[in-house]
Amino acid sequence: MASSTRRRVLTAVVLAGVVLAMGAVLGRSYAVAQAEAVLAQRGCAAQTLGWAGLRLRASDIRCPGVTMASASVQPWPLAITIRGADVDLAQWLPTLAAQAGSEPEAAASLGETAGLLANAQVQGLTVRMDDRVLVHDLHGGLDPIHLEGPDFLLTQSEDILSIEHSRAVQSYGLLGALRLAATWNVAEDVIQGSLSGTSIQVTSPLLSPDVLPGLPLQLDFEGSTGNLERPWLRGSLALGGPPARWQAQLDDEGLPVLDLELPDSPAGALLMPLAPLVPELDRADVGGTIGLSVHWEPGRSLQITPRLLDLTVSGALEPSLGLDWGAFTYQVRDEEGERVPRRSGDGTPDWTPLASISPDLVHAVLAAEDSAYFRHAGYHLPAIQEALDADIAAGEVVRGGSTLSQQLAKNLFLDGDQTLVRKLRELLLAVELDRSLGKDRTLELYLNVVEFGPDIHGVAAASERYFMKQPRRLELHEAVFLAALLPSPRRAYEQWYLQGRPNRARMAAILDNMVDGGWIGAPQAERAKRARLSLVPPPK
Repeated sequence: MASSTRRRVLTAVVLAGVVLAMGAVLGRSYAVAQAEAVLAQRGCAAQTLGWAGLRLRASDIRCPGVTMASASVQPWPLAITIRGADVDLAQWLPTLAAQAGSEPEAAASLGETAGLLANAQVQGLTVRMDDRVLVHDLHGGLDPIHLEGPDFLLTQSEDILSIEHSRAVQSYGLLGALRLAATWNVAEDVIQGSLSGTSIQVTSPLLSPDVLPGLPLQLDFEGSTGNLERPWLRGSLALGGPPARWQAQLDDEGLPVLDLELPDSPAGALLMPLAPLVPELDRADVGGTIGLSVHWEPGRSLQITPRLLDLTVSGALEPSLGLDWGAFTYQVRDEEGERVPRRSGDGTPDWTPLASISPDLVHAVLAAEDSAYFRHAGYHLPAIQEALDADIAAGEVVRGGSTLSQQLAKNLFLDGDQTLVRKLRELLLAVELDRSLGKDRTLELYLNVVEFGPDIHGVAAASERYFMKQPRRLELHEAVFLAALLPSPRRAYEQWYLQGRPNRARMAAILDNMVDGGWIGAPQAERAKRARLSLVPPPK
């Protein structure tokens, strides 16, 4: 095998054993001293080191990233045995790379002596990454390499190392059986292989409280380790849908960087693996394309950039809902948080047609919640990106990036779970609501079902509770107060209404947005900012 291969396979203890074997000719004490020097040079130490009959033995050997229960050398014929070795790749690989770069003479010497190890044997080898055990209880020889263990085989043929490994996994949100098959051409420093599974479950509280079952996983890769300081891998990844391309490498500081690119793909095909968790996908036709770019620096930053183009949805809504005209029933939360039915729609007591709502209230709600409402098709990609960035920074879903259409879909059909699956359902329903009902009807529905406080649903109830007025009679500053209650109406009710301290800063921001949108002039906004807000006293 090439010297570069020896540097990756042999440990400092093996090198010490070779020196000990040579000591059988030069003298036992000299050999022990040389072995201790070699161990020290490699940052290693042994609790005991000496001769036992015709064998040289070392016990409790500790090196950077490597520990061994014992190692023994029979000088003639040469036979080296290593027992109870534990290799932590998270520590050993960086140390090996540093030694190869800073100590070329030592590395060359290691390669020159490697040919003496034709009979080296390993018994009970464990390989881990920090606390995660990768393989265990390996036995076999080092030259040629043939290591076997539970569901594991590593073999050498000339300059080719081959590995086969199967194991059950339950980490990183994946649950199932995976199989690794890979080869390493040592002469050319090329790695190729695949990681596959036929029925992989995906579990993540960020994705959904339910498990996504039975997806095929196929990860293909190729790479090079020729430069230990800058190895790289690249390949493709498919999890039940169209494949994405990815590349992993170390940056200038030696830290890992992963880039993944999912090319623009048909939205229906891309989303279909999620159908077990998204009932709308089973009955809807989804058009358009979806793409994704990911840049991940583990432990430092994560950037996810989605792309949605011409997304269309047809058939997600139940045709019997009757949202285009007439009354309907949906679920709301009462003051205790329990879900109860509520009746709304044309002809119901609290229903207010769009034409009977103050334009100032309509514009204030748009300025507060969705200023691009009349320019998007139910979703607004810049808002989704902003929300995604905020969610990543917080490590949980803290912002929705929802349009009024999406909020209407949530209010009518969904619960309040803060998961990505719920957001996807909301998106699909919103796109169809926007297309099938039109902007005015969707806006009318929203203003009549949105919550403005505990058990205060729709603009009629809100205008009555806070100002004892009809929605068409609200003044500008009153309309802005109602819009400012969104999107956390219950918290705003407690803090602003019951305590008599309206959030003037949020109201001012909404007024400025109304000016920017051309709905009011700057003088109107300034007068509204100074206007006295007379709220109806809270009920006792």
